[in-house]
Amino acid sequence: MIKAMVTGISQALDGRFGKPVYSEEPVEGSERPYFFVKLVESKESPYSGKRYIRKQTFDIEYVPATGLEPNSERYGVLETLYDCLEYIDIGDEQVKGKDMHQEVKDDFLHFIVSYDLVLVKQSPPDEPMAKISIAYEREEVV
Repeated sequence: MIKAMVTGISQALDGRFGKPVYSEEPVEGSERPYFFVKLVESKESPYSGKRYIRKQTFDIEYVPATGLEPNSERYGVLETLYDCLEYIDIGDEQVKGKDMHQEVKDDFLHFIVSYDLVLVKQSPPDEPMAKISIAYEREEVV
């Protein structure tokens, strides 16, 4: 499921920006600008019966082009990321992003977004009972 989420995020970014998107650490000297998508947290909690909610939080790092105005470039990308990642496609479903925020570290834009999935876990099939025989005696009441 995590790979499907990364694929959905990558496709949304590529469709909107057309810049390279990496899901593994890019090699030193990669052509800039680019995005780097990584899972930073995943947690699961019971919801109801066999249903569970899995919250997956991603950090989408944007490495700007080398230029004189990196802040201006980051601000433009940031505005677009909110719309771009509000909904992503996972197979034939759409998942809504939440808890979106950003920070700048080491001159790179880090856009944080979480997606909640409701999962239904299948129980293992019950084993049929073994044959049982019961012996009893019946008393007659007079």
